[in-house]
Amino acid sequence: MVGAEGGSSKPDWQKPLPAMLGVWTAKASLQASLIIWFCGFIAIVIDIGTGKFCFTGVVIAINLVAIIISRIWAGMYYDTYRYALTDSEIVVEAGVLFFKKTIIPLRRIQNVNVVQGPIMRAYGVKSVLIETAGGVVYQQNASGMNLAEGQIPAPEDADAMADEIMRRVRQIRVGGDV
Repeated sequence: MVGAEGGSSKPDWQKPLPAMLGVWTAKASLQASLIIWFCGFIAIVIDIGTGKFCFTGVVIAINLVAIIISRIWAGMYYDTYRYALTDSEIVVEAGVLFFKKTIIPLRRIQNVNVVQGPIMRAYGVKSVLIETAGGVVYQQNASGMNLAEGQIPAPEDADAMADEIMRRVRQIRVGGDV
């Protein structure tokens, strides 16, 4: 993963494991289904009130279409997602409608976490979350936890990657390039 020229090395692009496509599909399908099934509950109440069951069938059909769209969208996102670890930085690129490139200098990394939620556990993958000094501490997820500035989903060996990143961070700090 490391280029030959040190800090200005050319990125050796990597992709998440293919199982991450399943994780992204499952998450998107679950989110879409929860919203649609909530609407379906309202449709059932309306159907029971009217004595007809036309709305419920429409909601089920919409849910099936949403799951198919979720799979297509996850595939397009997976195709664009790539990351690289160089001697001096981590680069993450992805995007379907909007492209985003994140460059994280190793000298700014404060913490690296390996995470695995229930869906990721079902697919046998983990992600590496990267926190930096002065990172995005103002953004929080639904549980109120701070979001990491960078994420590497489903590398081949997440634990080894986290160890390698922190080894390089310590090497930069000891070398005086802080």
